[in-house]
Amino acid sequence: MTVGIVFVTFLVMFFGLVFSYISVTVPLYFIFNKHEDARAVKLQKKPIPEGQIRSEIYWSVLSMIQYAFFTTGIIAGWRLGIFDNFYLFPWERGWLYFFVSLIMLVLVQDVLFYASHRLLHTKRFAKYHAVHHRSKVPTVFSVYSFHPVEAFLHSVRLPVVLLLFPVSLVAMIISESLISNVINAYSHLNYEPRFMRRFAKLHGKTSATSAYHNLHHAKGNGNYGFYLMFWDKLFGTMFPI
Repeated sequence: MTVGIVFVTFLVMFFGLVFSYISVTVPLYFIFNKHEDARAVKLQKKPIPEGQIRSEIYWSVLSMIQYAFFTTGIIAGWRLGIFDNFYLFPWERGWLYFFVSLIMLVLVQDVLFYASHRLLHTKRFAKYHAVHHRSKVPTVFSVYSFHPVEAFLHSVRLPVVLLLFPVSLVAMIISESLISNVINAYSHLNYEPRFMRRFAKLHGKTSATSAYHNLHHAKGNGNYGFYLMFWDKLFGTMFPI
Protein backbone atom coordinates (compact mmCIF):
# COMPACT_ATOMS: atom_id res chain seq x y z
CA MET A 1 0.00 0.00 0.00
CA THR A 2 1.27 3.47 -0.88
CA VAL A 3 1.33 6.27 1.70
CA GLY A 4 -1.59 7.92 -0.10
CA ILE A 5 -3.75 4.80 0.06
CA VAL A 6 -2.91 4.31 3.74
CA PHE A 7 -3.90 7.92 4.47
CA VAL A 8 -7.17 7.62 2.55
CA THR A 9 -7.93 4.34 4.36
CA PHE A 10 -7.32 6.04 7.70
CA LEU A 11 -9.65 8.92 6.79
CA VAL A 12 -12.40 6.53 5.70
CA MET A 13 -12.06 4.55 8.94
CA PHE A 14 -11.98 7.67 11.12
CA PHE A 15 -14.92 9.48 9.55
CA GLY A 16 -16.87 6.21 9.49
CA LEU A 17 -16.36 5.96 13.25
CA VAL A 18 -17.33 9.60 13.74
CA PHE A 19 -20.50 9.12 11.69
CA SER A 20 -21.40 6.00 13.68
CA TYR A 21 -20.73 7.85 16.96
CA ILE A 22 -22.79 10.92 16.06
CA SER A 23 -25.68 9.03 14.47
CA VAL A 24 -26.23 7.00 17.65
CA THR A 25 -25.31 9.35 20.49
CA VAL A 26 -26.88 12.64 19.38
CA PRO A 27 -30.42 11.29 18.74
CA LEU A 28 -30.40 9.28 22.01
CA TYR A 29 -29.19 12.29 23.97
CA PHE A 30 -31.92 14.58 22.70
CA ILE A 31 -34.65 11.93 22.96
CA PHE A 32 -33.91 11.13 26.60
CA ASN A 33 -31.81 13.87 28.23
CA LYS A 34 -33.59 16.82 26.64
CA HIS A 35 -37.12 15.41 26.59
CA GLU A 36 -37.58 13.48 29.81
CA ASP A 37 -40.97 11.85 30.08
CA ALA A 38 -42.74 8.71 31.17
CA ARG A 39 -41.18 6.62 28.39
CA ALA A 40 -38.04 6.01 30.47
CA VAL A 41 -36.83 5.71 34.05
CA LYS A 42 -33.94 8.00 34.97
CA LEU A 43 -31.35 5.91 36.80
CA GLN A 44 -29.17 8.48 38.56
CA LYS A 45 -30.89 11.72 39.55
CA LYS A 46 -27.68 13.71 40.07
CA PRO A 47 -27.03 16.43 37.48
CA ILE A 48 -24.29 16.00 34.89
CA PRO A 49 -21.30 18.15 35.96
CA GLU A 50 -20.43 21.13 33.79
CA GLY A 51 -17.85 20.24 31.17
CA GLN A 52 -18.38 16.46 31.43
CA ILE A 53 -19.91 16.04 27.97
CA ARG A 54 -17.12 18.13 26.38
CA SER A 55 -14.58 15.90 28.11
CA GLU A 56 -16.38 12.74 26.95
CA ILE A 57 -16.41 13.94 23.35
CA TYR A 58 -12.74 14.96 23.52
CA TRP A 59 -11.56 11.55 24.77
CA SER A 60 -13.92 9.78 22.38
CA VAL A 61 -12.44 11.61 19.38
CA LEU A 62 -8.92 10.64 20.52
CA SER A 63 -10.05 7.01 20.82
CA MET A 64 -11.62 7.07 17.36
CA ILE A 65 -8.36 8.39 15.88
CA GLN A 66 -6.56 5.53 17.59
CA TYR A 67 -9.12 2.94 16.42
CA ALA A 68 -8.83 4.25 12.86
CA PHE A 69 -5.03 3.89 12.96
CA PHE A 70 -5.38 0.39 14.37
CA THR A 71 -7.86 -0.73 11.72
CA THR A 72 -5.76 0.84 8.98
CA GLY A 73 -2.78 -1.09 10.34
CA ILE A 74 -4.72 -4.35 10.11
CA ILE A 75 -5.69 -3.63 6.49
CA ALA A 76 -2.09 -2.70 5.64
CA GLY A 77 -0.89 -5.87 7.39
CA TRP A 78 -3.37 -7.91 5.36
CA ARG A 79 -2.06 -6.39 2.14
CA LEU A 80 1.45 -7.42 3.26
CA GLY A 81 0.29 -10.97 3.92
CA ILE A 82 0.35 -10.78 7.73
CA PHE A 83 -3.34 -11.34 8.49
CA ASP A 84 -4.37 -14.30 6.36
CA ASN A 85 -7.71 -14.60 8.17
CA PHE A 86 -8.77 -11.10 7.17
CA TYR A 87 -10.89 -10.63 4.04
CA LEU A 88 -12.95 -7.79 2.62
CA PHE A 89 -16.32 -8.87 1.27
CA PRO A 90 -18.95 -11.12 2.95
CA TRP A 91 -19.54 -13.28 -0.14
CA GLU A 92 -15.87 -14.33 -0.40
CA ARG A 93 -16.43 -17.20 2.06
CA GLY A 94 -20.18 -17.46 1.64
CA TRP A 95 -23.05 -15.70 3.38
CA LEU A 96 -23.65 -18.52 5.88
CA TYR A 97 -20.09 -18.30 7.16
CA PHE A 98 -20.34 -14.49 7.23
CA PHE A 99 -23.32 -14.57 9.63
CA VAL A 100 -21.77 -17.34 11.76
CA SER A 101 -18.52 -15.39 11.98
CA LEU A 102 -20.44 -12.26 12.98
CA ILE A 103 -22.02 -14.14 15.91
CA MET A 104 -18.63 -15.58 16.85
CA LEU A 105 -17.10 -12.11 16.64
CA VAL A 106 -19.69 -10.69 19.05
CA LEU A 107 -19.22 -13.57 21.53
CA VAL A 108 -15.43 -13.33 21.46
CA GLN A 109 -15.71 -9.58 21.89
CA ASP A 110 -17.80 -10.16 25.01
CA VAL A 111 -15.21 -12.50 26.54
CA LEU A 112 -12.28 -10.22 25.76
CA PHE A 113 -14.12 -7.13 26.96
CA TYR A 114 -14.81 -8.72 30.33
CA ALA A 115 -11.17 -9.75 30.66
CA SER A 116 -9.78 -6.34 29.69
CA HIS A 117 -12.33 -4.56 31.88
CA ARG A 118 -11.26 -6.60 34.91
CA LEU A 119 -7.64 -5.79 34.06
CA LEU A 120 -8.47 -2.08 33.92
CA HIS A 121 -9.73 -2.26 37.49
CA THR A 122 -6.43 -3.58 38.84
CA LYS A 123 -4.04 -1.21 40.63
CA ARG A 124 -1.63 -1.10 37.69
CA PHE A 125 -4.26 0.00 35.13
CA ALA A 126 -6.90 1.80 37.24
CA LYS A 127 -5.29 5.20 36.64
CA TYR A 128 -5.95 4.80 32.91
CA HIS A 129 -9.52 3.58 33.35
CA ALA A 130 -10.13 6.59 35.62
CA VAL A 131 -10.69 8.71 32.49
CA HIS A 132 -13.81 6.70 31.67
CA HIS A 133 -14.96 6.68 35.30
CA ARG A 134 -14.94 10.45 35.53
CA SER A 135 -18.44 10.01 34.15
CA LYS A 136 -20.03 8.82 37.39
CA VAL A 137 -23.36 9.81 35.85
CA PRO A 138 -22.68 8.51 32.34
CA THR A 139 -24.02 9.98 29.13
CA VAL A 140 -24.15 8.44 25.66
CA PHE A 141 -21.14 10.55 24.68
CA SER A 142 -18.90 8.53 27.01
CA VAL A 143 -19.01 5.39 24.85
CA TYR A 144 -15.42 5.92 23.59
CA SER A 145 -14.25 8.14 26.44
CA PHE A 146 -11.01 6.25 27.10
CA HIS A 147 -7.41 6.96 27.93
CA PRO A 148 -5.19 5.86 24.99
CA VAL A 149 -3.94 2.87 27.02
CA GLU A 150 -7.50 1.67 27.57
CA ALA A 151 -8.38 2.29 23.91
CA PHE A 152 -5.37 0.15 22.95
CA LEU A 153 -6.50 -2.71 25.23
CA HIS A 154 -9.94 -2.66 23.60
CA SER A 155 -8.36 -2.60 20.12
CA VAL A 156 -6.22 -5.67 20.74
CA ARG A 157 -9.24 -7.94 20.39
CA LEU A 158 -9.29 -7.37 16.61
CA PRO A 159 -5.93 -9.03 15.84
CA VAL A 160 -6.69 -11.66 18.51
CA VAL A 161 -9.89 -12.58 16.68
CA LEU A 162 -7.97 -12.80 13.41
CA LEU A 163 -5.73 -15.43 15.00
CA LEU A 164 -8.81 -17.54 15.79
CA PHE A 165 -10.94 -17.52 12.63
CA PRO A 166 -11.44 -15.64 9.32
CA VAL A 167 -13.27 -12.32 9.64
CA SER A 168 -14.59 -10.01 6.94
CA LEU A 169 -14.01 -6.26 7.15
CA VAL A 170 -17.78 -5.87 6.80
CA ALA A 171 -18.40 -8.16 9.79
CA MET A 172 -15.83 -6.19 11.77
CA ILE A 173 -17.54 -2.90 10.92
CA ILE A 174 -21.00 -4.25 11.78
CA SER A 175 -19.76 -5.66 15.08
CA GLU A 176 -17.65 -2.70 16.19
CA SER A 177 -19.41 0.32 14.67
CA LEU A 178 -23.04 -0.81 14.68
CA ILE A 179 -23.90 -3.52 17.21
CA SER A 180 -21.25 -2.55 19.75
CA ASN A 181 -21.92 1.16 19.34
CA VAL A 182 -25.68 0.86 19.88
CA ILE A 183 -25.32 -1.42 22.93
CA ASN A 184 -22.57 0.79 24.33
CA ALA A 185 -24.68 3.92 23.97
CA TYR A 186 -27.67 2.17 25.56
CA SER A 187 -25.48 1.03 28.47
CA HIS A 188 -24.36 4.62 29.13
CA LEU A 189 -27.74 6.23 28.63
CA ASN A 190 -28.59 6.81 32.32
CA TYR A 191 -32.18 6.05 31.32
CA GLU A 192 -33.97 2.73 31.13
CA PRO A 193 -36.64 2.81 28.42
CA ARG A 194 -39.82 1.31 29.88
CA PHE A 195 -40.53 -0.75 26.77
CA MET A 196 -37.29 -2.69 27.40
CA ARG A 197 -38.74 -3.99 30.65
CA ARG A 198 -41.45 -5.78 28.72
CA PHE A 199 -38.75 -8.21 27.67
CA ALA A 200 -38.19 -9.13 31.30
CA LYS A 201 -36.72 -12.58 30.79
CA LEU A 202 -34.11 -11.44 28.27
CA HIS A 203 -33.63 -8.04 29.82
CA GLY A 204 -33.18 -9.12 33.42
CA LYS A 205 -31.33 -12.40 33.14
CA THR A 206 -29.26 -12.83 30.03
CA SER A 207 -28.21 -9.42 28.71
CA ALA A 208 -26.42 -6.39 30.04
CA THR A 209 -28.69 -3.36 30.33
CA SER A 210 -28.53 0.36 30.95
CA ALA A 211 -29.33 -0.18 34.63
CA TYR A 212 -26.71 -2.93 34.77
CA HIS A 213 -23.81 -0.84 33.51
CA ASN A 214 -25.03 2.28 35.29
CA LEU A 215 -24.37 0.50 38.60
CA HIS A 216 -20.80 -0.04 37.45
CA HIS A 217 -20.33 3.72 37.02
CA ALA A 218 -22.15 4.57 40.24
CA LYS A 219 -20.25 2.08 42.44
CA GLY A 220 -16.93 1.98 40.62
CA ASN A 221 -16.57 -1.78 40.23
CA GLY A 222 -18.59 -4.93 39.57
CA ASN A 223 -20.86 -5.53 36.55
CA TYR A 224 -17.91 -5.69 34.17
CA GLY A 225 -19.77 -7.40 31.31
CA PHE A 226 -20.69 -5.87 27.98
CA TYR A 227 -23.29 -7.96 26.15
CA LEU A 228 -23.96 -10.73 28.66
CA MET A 229 -24.20 -11.08 32.43
CA PHE A 230 -22.79 -14.60 32.21
CA TRP A 231 -19.19 -13.70 33.05
CA ASP A 232 -20.15 -11.57 36.06
CA LYS A 233 -22.33 -14.39 37.35
CA LEU A 234 -19.57 -16.94 36.76
CA PHE A 235 -16.85 -14.94 38.54
CA GLY A 236 -19.02 -13.40 41.27
CA THR A 237 -18.65 -9.78 40.17
CA MET A 238 -22.31 -8.97 39.64
CA PHE A 239 -24.38 -6.39 41.47
CA PRO A 240 -28.08 -7.22 41.72
CA ILE A 241 -30.23 -4.81 39.68
